Amino acid sequence: RLTLKATTLAQVLQTTGYTTGIFGKWHLGDEAEYQPGRRGFDEVFIHGAGGIGHSYPGSGGDAPGNKYFDPYILHNGKFEQTKGYCTDVLYGQATQWMDSQRKSGKPFFAYIPSNAPHGPYHARPEDKALYDGKAPNDQAASFLGMVHNIDQNIGKVLAKLDEWGIAKDTLVIFMNDNGQTHGLDVFNAGMRGSKCTIWQGGSRAISFWKWAGKWPPHKVQNLTAHLDVLPTLCDLAGATIPPQLSAKLEGFSLRPLLE
Repeated sequence: RLTLKATTLAQVLQTTGYTTGIFGKWHLGDEAEYQPGRRGFDEVFIHGAGGIGHSYPGSGGDAPGNKYFDPYILHNGKFEQTKGYCTDVLYGQATQWMDSQRKSGKPFFAYIPSNAPHGPYHARPEDKALYDGKAPNDQAASFLGMVHNIDQNIGKVLAKLDEWGIAKDTLVIFMNDNGQTHGLDVFNAGMRGSKCTIWQGGSRAISFWKWAGKWPPHKVQNLTAHLDVLPTLCDLAGATIPPQLSAKLEGFSLRPLLE
């Protein structure tokens, strides 16, 4: 559970006029007072616990028996049964919400932490089929199928930003949260270890930042971390970080590296 004393990125962005939405994984407390709707998010479309169908002893858990296909999603406080594969559902809902926000003329922050490719590994059959016979085992084929589906959904979002004419006004960030799991036997970039280890194979993450027409493509070799995201986005958005939060921040704005 994220301590109730913490200030979230969404809360800071709200102070400068941003509308905020989360679509997917929260995993910071399932009790009412910990819900993202009370932590800075105007639009909430999430599953419970740490993954679809997961549960923990006590009060943490998702909808009982929830599945990756046609999942029940907590939408602004009420569970709704959706239709389709979980990643498609989350990105589809996020895209609709972004469309409504851009029509209103308000700046928006869309946070889309997908359930996939977390275990258990259930991919759409057509996505898994792309890797059958090519991956080391059946689980790896499902894992890669889930990754492929994420790629397709991100492509659709980027296409929509172009279609809506707001690509040059929108910063897109793609990040993962830890090292390899079932992709370990396929590719690990020469790194040692995997998820749940302290080696680079467990702790090094992807960080792609795209602002069309603003930043030319380039690699940044400097060591950065998740701690730097809030200071960076607040810097770029012109949001003032509250003094009580600023005094505790350990991260730095990556703006000089990005520019």
